[in-house]
Amino acid sequence: KLGEEFSVGTVGKITALPGAVNVIPGRCEFLLEFRDSDEAVMERLAVEFQRRLQTVCDGGGLRMKMEHLSSHVPGKMNRQIQEEIAKASERQGLPYLRMPSGAFHDSLWLTQRFPSGMIFVPSVDGISHSPREYTKQEDLENGVNVLLETVLSLDEKEGIEDEPV
Repeated sequence: KLGEEFSVGTVGKITALPGAVNVIPGRCEFLLEFRDSDEAVMERLAVEFQRRLQTVCDGGGLRMKMEHLSSHVPGKMNRQIQEEIAKASERQGLPYLRMPSGAFHDSLWLTQRFPSGMIFVPSVDGISHSPREYTKQEDLENGVNVLLETVLSLDEKEGIEDEPV
């Protein structure tokens, strides 16, 4: 097993060149990103992907070049904020699930300077970041209420410990 339960690898763009419908491509370029809550896991996935792609290319008499374009350190959510979000959900009688996001949200940058937490609301059929995404009004209201109660609860605290998960 190379990754972990929530490891993700995504090819977001593929270009086959020369790009004509009646020409067999002589070159293919693609952008690949690995995400995980552990930076070492992302590195391990990238190294193994490159090794396997090189094996495929060697077997087919092909050449490959892999270029590292960017990377980021996974953002760690604050344990105390997560606990307050869970308590707010419980007080409102709402089911909740603790899970890593892996998404590239503003919180990735916020976690580097401030204790952070995230609240996700369910989308119908789990579809997000798509024109087909739809979230019911009731779920939006529940999410806003959990956020409000979390903020009010944290406001009553003396401070937030810097304890990332």
